[in-house]
Amino acid sequence: MTQRQMIYLNADLWPAACRFQAWAVKDRGKRLEVLAQLVGRPLESSTEIDSGKDFDAVRKGLQELAAKMPLDDGGLAARKRVKIHETLRCLDLYTEADGYFRSIVRDVCGTLGLDPEQFRTIALPRLVDSISAQPVWRADRRGEAYEGDSDLERVMKTLNARVNGKTGFRASAGDSVHDMLVAAGLKCFCKLCSQPRMEHGANTEKELADCPY
Repeated sequence: MTQRQMIYLNADLWPAACRFQAWAVKDRGKRLEVLAQLVGRPLESSTEIDSGKDFDAVRKGLQELAAKMPLDDGGLAARKRVKIHETLRCLDLYTEADGYFRSIVRDVCGTLGLDPEQFRTIALPRLVDSISAQPVWRADRRGEAYEGDSDLERVMKTLNARVNGKTGFRASAGDSVHDMLVAAGLKCFCKLCSQPRMEHGANTEKELADCPY
């Protein structure tokens, strides 16, 4: 395996499977037993897994073992996906959103098991739906496992920072959140914009200055 594949296996795939199957993450014997079954031969170490066919089998098998794990509750994952789509509409005001977003996804969580051509051409809504809402198990400096943000949460936060951060696209353009949301055709929830029959084109400079966004 490559170093990146090893990290993906140890910090994401295996802990996710363990969480659903009620296995101990640190049970090395169980880990080797399962990995051996997935590659179809005995293993003395996970380093014997090659980066091609072996790893594809391991990734697919462990994802299936974790596939029934609840991704989120109360519709939280769905709301995060809606937030991503809304932020993409804002991003499109400043740059070509499709390609920029794909680069964020690739940097944060890889190509989601897709080959390069599939990753480049898959429809954006399907790409967003493919991002996992499962918490990701990571290792701290002492090697202790802890539950971190899901890939969906990390992508959402990264995208929001790129658009709304202090050095993000909106700030660089000199826009307020109000300006951006209205230009993107989204609802601004400030007090001014919540007034009945609000017509943004009739706003005075004083009214716009009162908008907290």
